[in-house]
Amino acid sequence: MLGGLALGASIGGGLLSMFGGQSAAQAQASAAKSAALLEAEYLEQQAFLTETAGEYESFTTERSLYEQFGKQVNAFARNGVDLSGSALRELTISKSKIEQELAVIGFNTKAKADLIRMRANATRAGAANIGSGGGLLSTIGGLLNVGAGAINTGANLGMFNGTGTTGLADSPLSAGTSAGASYRYGGQ
Repeated sequence: MLGGLALGASIGGGLLSMFGGQSAAQAQASAAKSAALLEAEYLEQQAFLTETAGEYESFTTERSLYEQFGKQVNAFARNGVDLSGSALRELTISKSKIEQELAVIGFNTKAKADLIRMRANATRAGAANIGSGGGLLSTIGGLLNVGAGAINTGANLGMFNGTGTTGLADSPLSAGTSAGASYRYGGQ
């Protein structure tokens, strides 16, 4: 009788442990899903900030390049150069270089923002898979998907420079191309 009681207690304890473990796994999955959805929202904000930074870079680059263009026109006028022939061709080339530089900035900004949004969507998809269907394995798979998306986003934004530190100072988001554009199209 005592053996039967011990067996019953053991089975009962095992069932309680199993249900407790399942409840803990569900709580952990819920927390992981919430974290993944927050990560997706963060990525959406990063995409918006990337677009805003690109607009600012485009504005400052355009202002700088057109200022240089104006100086070039004034130099021609000051020296009595007729704005036809070679001088007009030079001004036309300068103007098309300005437009090209602005188009490159716009394209790069859109590509970066689209990449971040793709990562946000992948993170949301990973969050949807957390805790669905296959229990622990599904949760682990969803967590790995979310983690990989976050790491890839950071790497694609230039946040990791291979030294174990973030490379934000070298990031294309921090420096921009306006300094290079000023040098390239400064009439040199």
